[in-house]
Formats: sequence, C-alpha cells, structure tokens
Amino acid sequence: MKLPTISFLLTAGLVLAEVRHPARLFAEKGLPNRGPTNRKVVAAPHRRQSTSTSATISFSNPKAEDFFVDGTKIPEVEFDAGPSWSGLMPISADPNETRKLFFWFWPSNNPQFTNDLVFWTNGGPGCSAFEGLLQENGPFSWPTGTAKPVRNQWAWTNLSHVLWVEQPVGTGFSQGVPNITNEDELAAQFAGFLGQFLEVFSELKGKNFYAAGESYAGFYIPCA
Repeated sequence: MKLPTISFLLTAGLVLAEVRHPARLFAEKGLPNRGPTNRKVVAAPHRRQSTSTSATISFSNPKAEDFFVDGTKIPEVEFDAGPSWSGLMPISADPNETRKLFFWFWPSNNPQFTNDLVFWTNGGPGCSAFEGLLQENGPFSWPTGTAKPVRNQWAWTNLSHVLWVEQPVGTGFSQGVPNITNEDELAAQFAGFLGQFLEVFSELKGKNFYAAGESYAGFYIPCA
C-alpha cells in the first residue's frame, strides 16, 4: 500500500500546540480567524458556520454503506452533524480474525480541503481516541459542565478528512484479546487495520496521510 505523502507528528507537544492554538491552522489555510488564539477548542454553536449535510467524498465499495452514520440520528446530538462512517474493522485479511479496531471517520466539511487524511489517536496506553473526538478536535464536542454536545468551530474537519481510531486492541469499543507487548506489535496491528480500512474506503488511498496524537501517542506514531 502506497500513500504519496506520509508525515508524522512525533511529539505530543507539537500536537497539543496545534490543538490549543487552532487559529494558527486557519491562518495558514487562509481562513478567517473567529476568535483569540488562546480560546479553548469548544465554542458556542451560534459562532460557528453551519455544518454541511452533504459529504465531500463518496465511496464506491458497497461495504462502505454498512458503516454509514446519519448525522441527524446521533444520540444526544440535537443538530445535523453531517455524514460520517464508523464501526469495527479487522486488523488483518484473515476471515477468522477476531481482533478489530473501532473507528469513526469524518470527511472534511469544506470542499476546498479534501486532499488530506489525518489519523488521530490518544495515548495511555489504552486511552480512547474519542477523548480527542469529543473534547478536542472533533466536529462536535461535549465539554465539561454542558448538558449536551455542541458544534466545535475549531474542528479539524474544517481543514481535512479525519480518522479517529480506538487502538490498540482492547481500547475503548475495539474488540479482541489484547496480546501485544511492545510498540512494534502495535504498529503491526495498525498497519493491518489501515490496509483493511482502505480496501473498503478506497477513495482515500490517494490522500496525503498525516498521523497525529497526544501524550503516549508520541511513542505510538513513530513506530506506526
């Protein structure tokens, strides 16, 4: 499997710097700055442009339909979050494979920025990637002290397709018996998952691929 550009964010500090100062990304992409650079990721819904309900990418493999998530039917989310794809993907092509990683893929909501695919994982080891999705860089957030999710005006999906993955096996909603003991084995799990993922979502194969994370992900990502 070949991807034209592979860029790794090797340290948690670099990743967190981008999360804490999202306006820097908007400036680099020529997008308007909607708030001071020291704002938290989450902002009030009325300050964010509405999310498009039409996907900026479509998939020809019929299997992709099995993973489709209707953005109007996400529990507790009282607005249309837009289309996405989520579910369990095996880490190998073995038809008897029982180890599967849970993912949630969100396409870019901006048709001008569809050439990049960002993979996001949290650290731990064993920390759910959905902490990042729901608290930091996802299209909607459920911040502490709020009664329900809100739109995230600083979502990374404003600039890229993003793939959040619960890994390694045994993390979050992922399934299977955890049996790895080092980062090399973890990298093999992820490589197997990514190969299976791109077989189903083959239109993503030509995208520029970036791996990002925080905390212990600074060890995960160089190995992957």
